[in-house]
Amino acid sequence: MDYVIVIPSYNREQLLKDTTLKLLENIRKEIFVLTDKDYQYDLIGYPDIKQMIAPKGIGAVRNYIRKEFNGQRVLMIYDDILSIDRLEDNELIPVENLNDTIDLFWIEMEKHNAKLGGVNLHYNAWYASYGVSKRLTYINGSFTFLDLTDNQPPLTTQFNHFEDYDFTIQHFIRDGIVMKFKNICLKTKCFNRKGGIVEQLGGIEKRKKEALDNGQLIVNKYPQYSSLKYSKKYKIMNLKLKSLVKPITPI
Repeated sequence: MDYVIVIPSYNREQLLKDTTLKLLENIRKEIFVLTDKDYQYDLIGYPDIKQMIAPKGIGAVRNYIRKEFNGQRVLMIYDDILSIDRLEDNELIPVENLNDTIDLFWIEMEKHNAKLGGVNLHYNAWYASYGVSKRLTYINGSFTFLDLTDNQPPLTTQFNHFEDYDFTIQHFIRDGIVMKFKNICLKTKCFNRKGGIVEQLGGIEKRKKEALDNGQLIVNKYPQYSSLKYSKKYKIMNLKLKSLVKPITPI
């Protein structure tokens, strides 16, 4: 299956090299690392990887990817993935052949004419399950399958927080389906290293305020699909999507 791999990253060069790039060593696909103009990376030791300068803001980066790679299949990956595991006998074990697993996901999406797909959000066997969800369910940007081969005008977002919720809802309304591969979980280092989106957006307190503002705007925009919920664990507002089988209204 033909696809490209796109890795947005901000001021986390060594983390990227220690995690995601190691994980992709045996993947023979075009790989693009999207960085900020203020933090360009030294990728001399990675001759097959192309660096591109993307605009600031995670929403702007998502829009940039959809515009620049329109007409292609894109696997968008976080820059801090330690391992990709699958559920077996109620335990998480490493995926043996990542190439084949990715290809199977693309084939499954094509079979159902899905344009957006993802994996389990939690690295926890308790939250994983077998099979594929085709309902409205959150597809976050950690390991995202994005099929842009139909050359439709790219969907866009105005948000820098909950931007992946916005795209999830837009795809569900337009395509009638988003796919989550529920047996695959990612182990990441997203909360204990410097750099990343929190640093780019000005720190955690600013991020919390933006979460509240953006969350309310999304709920106002999609009241039939979403609601706001306060997370006591992270002390931040979270969006919750309604578990729908099909869209309520056309886009």
